[in-house]
Amino acid sequence: MTNVERCRRHFGQSSLCPVCNEADESILHVLQDCCVASAIWQCLVPSSLLPEFYESNLQAWIINNVCSRLLHPEGDIPWSYLFLSSLWQIWKSRNDLVFNNVAHPTNAILGRAITWTRYYSDICQQNNVTAPNCGSTIPWKQPEPDCKETVQMLNALHADNSPFSLVRAIAKLR
Repeated sequence: MTNVERCRRHFGQSSLCPVCNEADESILHVLQDCCVASAIWQCLVPSSLLPEFYESNLQAWIINNVCSRLLHPEGDIPWSYLFLSSLWQIWKSRNDLVFNNVAHPTNAILGRAITWTRYYSDICQQNNVTAPNCGSTIPWKQPEPDCKETVQMLNALHADNSPFSLVRAIAKLR
């Protein structure tokens, strides 16, 4: 949870980014605009595409990059894989700083993102796996029988007295 969300829920006192201390820490700031994220994107995105890379809102930005069929100029790896791997490494690095007080250099974050992307891309190629079509829909499947039982337990009048700790915890949140 970002500091903006913590403050909105009255869990924190400052909405400032713990990495740069220059802006409110929204999810878009963490993944795109913070100095660490920005340095990574400047290394990965060709300079001619940088202005357009930064102009979308969060949802459009993620969808456009995940649905991209482009290959990264260096290494012939799918941009969508590298984009997602970079997001994950940026988020993990931010969390390591926030929760463990461990800062990672930008080149280490970038190196992990590229390594994981190459690994994933190689596995996909070896197994003839292609990226999913972003325009495709996923069909609905009926839940498994034990799923129905869980829903019934959660909806029961005495869910807070359930023998299952997860059911009790969810019941307390309601």
